[in-house]
Amino acid sequence: LGPTDHERGRIILEQKVISALSGTPHFPQFVACGVLDDYNYIIMEMLGRNLSDLRKRRPERRLGVGTVTRVGQQCIVALKSLHDFGFIHRDIKPSNLCIGRGKKKHTIYLVDFGMARRFRYSDGRIRRQRRYAGFRGTIRYVSVAVHERKEPGPVDDLWSLFYSITELTEGSLPWTDVTDAEEVAEIKNNIEFSKLVR
Repeated sequence: LGPTDHERGRIILEQKVISALSGTPHFPQFVACGVLDDYNYIIMEMLGRNLSDLRKRRPERRLGVGTVTRVGQQCIVALKSLHDFGFIHRDIKPSNLCIGRGKKKHTIYLVDFGMARRFRYSDGRIRRQRRYAGFRGTIRYVSVAVHERKEPGPVDDLWSLFYSITELTEGSLPWTDVTDAEEVAEIKNNIEFSKLVR
């Protein structure tokens, strides 16, 4: 739900993406949308827990390598579908990746398209890049390019997925407890792969 005066654009964008990709593997089934008592709403398929919650519920606060490998494969398929549709997500993180319910409990679903942005039009033309792009995403998971306010593209969703997968496997990221965005960007820019994945 979202008040019509603040969240209208975001809700409309989310509804557009969900309805277009509904029925595609790894996207929730779209049911309905509308306005009720000055609130926009979207009704979609009920999903299970998100991967951030599932990781935190484990005693060791991480998921097994085999599990994370299967998760990563499904996430790449989901991102390919989204990118083929001409949109980037801009907020890939474990809490935006959910498991299904019942017979679909082994299926990963991508959710929360409120920050999505079209990067390619339906006729194949690439949207003109901005010289300066405002920050969108979650500091812990965004790419270095997003920290530098460069125009995001599909590769930046993949960087966010890489950081998400690393956190799910390792239990944390080297900058998990760092709150300053510039400091996080510096760590990401300079860290050796061997220190990121142990």
